[in-house]
Amino acid sequence: MPTPAARERSSHHAVGVLLAVLRVLLNLTHDNELGSHRLGEQEGAVKTVLDIIFLLCDVLPDEHRFDTNVLGLGLLINMIEHNSSNRQQLDRLPVDYHVPLHGNETLPTGEGCPPPEVKGDDETSQEEGRGLLKGRNTCVRSLIALFLKHYHNAEGATIEEWNAVQDLR
Repeated sequence: MPTPAARERSSHHAVGVLLAVLRVLLNLTHDNELGSHRLGEQEGAVKTVLDIIFLLCDVLPDEHRFDTNVLGLGLLINMIEHNSSNRQQLDRLPVDYHVPLHGNETLPTGEGCPPPEVKGDDETSQEEGRGLLKGRNTCVRSLIALFLKHYHNAEGATIEEWNAVQDLR
């Protein structure tokens, strides 16, 4: 039976391999319609990338979450940017990921969720904000909710927190 230290080393190596694979896939799909198409042809590829973004990032140690999130989001962007079949796959996915904020609170992502509050000076920006989630499937709503979560977290960060992040680099 492996010791806890051996299990931790093993899981650290597994995360390292996953990050390396994500980097390779990100490079293969960057501004490459054929690479994006070929990856999207693989059964469940778009959903797997979404699972990495929404599910895996929540269970990874803090030191790996940022890289995994950025690589996963970058790969998803590359896959749908120049490939309409991948965009259609994303649009047809019925999955609904709950995006946690603080504690058990989540941003609403399902049908009938209220529109996000948009800070804007004119009526046009307010209308655009109210229509942001209208008519979107739950998967796209979840991506928007994830963006809003990170936006609100960044907006609420103190100078000390920003300085601590900068010190880590």
